[in-house]
Amino acid sequence: MSLGNIALGIIVVAVLAYAGLLTLGAIALFPEGLIGLVFLFGMGFFLIAVILQRAGDKEDRHYSKNVKE
Repeated sequence: MSLGNIALGIIVVAVLAYAGLLTLGAIALFPEGLIGLVFLFGMGFFLIAVILQRAGDKEDRHYSKNVKE
């Protein structure tokens, strides 16, 4: 496992922990926190949509398989 993969893993864990804390904070501030929850779920929806779109793109797969840096 390379150092880059370890660093990426640490960043992913930190971002997930931060998103979890934001969600818990929005739940704790229930009536006003609904605005934050809607925002968080909207951003999560768009993030997942972009990841799925990029995963299904033939041009991106061709580039990652055939073009060397």
